[in-house]
Amino acid sequence: MSHNRYEEILSILHFNNNEEAVTDPADPKYDKFKVKPLADHFRHVFKGSATPETMQAIDEMMITFKGMHSANVPKKPTKWGYKLWCQAGMSGYVYDFEILGSADAMVLMYPILGKAPTLF
Repeated sequence: MSHNRYEEILSILHFNNNEEAVTDPADPKYDKFKVKPLADHFRHVFKGSATPETMQAIDEMMITFKGMHSANVPKKPTKWGYKLWCQAGMSGYVYDFEILGSADAMVLMYPILGKAPTLF
């Protein structure tokens, strides 16, 4: 794909209404505004697509990306990318995730506390 074609597709592809954009950098929603609708869709699909396993873990995960708002962790296998908290089973299936920012791991734990899964 040529660079011009990529730029054309990128200019047309939107997941959110720019008129409702969060313009204040101090707002916690500022960094996630463009990807939040897509991330919410994936979270919904991931939760309903598989039967939860009995043993699950909640840990950080990196999605490879070099660009604005990405994190650099030089001593990790994936050095650049977005950090997520993810809830995954022993098979590696991700049941839920939260884009790392002001959120902590407890956001993923609240819905499953006291239920069947054993958390690690």
